[in-house]
Amino acid sequence: MTSKKIYFLSLTGLFLLAITPRAFSQGDVVKERKDLMRSNNSAVRAIDKAAKQNAFAAVEENAKQIVANMDKVAALFPKGSTADNSRAKPEIWQNWDAFNQKNAAVKTAAEELAKTAAAKDSAQLEAKVKALGTQGSGACGDCHRTFRARAKR
Repeated sequence: MTSKKIYFLSLTGLFLLAITPRAFSQGDVVKERKDLMRSNNSAVRAIDKAAKQNAFAAVEENAKQIVANMDKVAALFPKGSTADNSRAKPEIWQNWDAFNQKNAAVKTAAEELAKTAAAKDSAQLEAKVKALGTQGSGACGDCHRTFRARAKR
């Protein structure tokens, strides 16, 4: 082999080593954020069920899980982290500050719900559950309507 071929193959190998982790990491981050959002969805469903039964401890626990998850959201949306299986809209990165404000609103709503549940305040519980919402309502729904594309059919 000539030195030019060795040089070319070496450069090609280095290039592939440089881009391969990035390609895999984009898919990994999409999976991580989908898992986080599934976790939030499960928590919201558990909150709805527990709130109807005035199971304050379960409401509080699940609300705190959402709070903890919301602290991770920004890191799971690095610029350009899109994939065919992602429903993240480009508006996330075009309006990064607004996206972060929506996430903060979800976190605040979950914190307020956790406090209400800890205080066993049944009079305020329903209102705080509604403020947190689901994919179609409340703080969660507000973010999804703005920054999440419809499911592909």
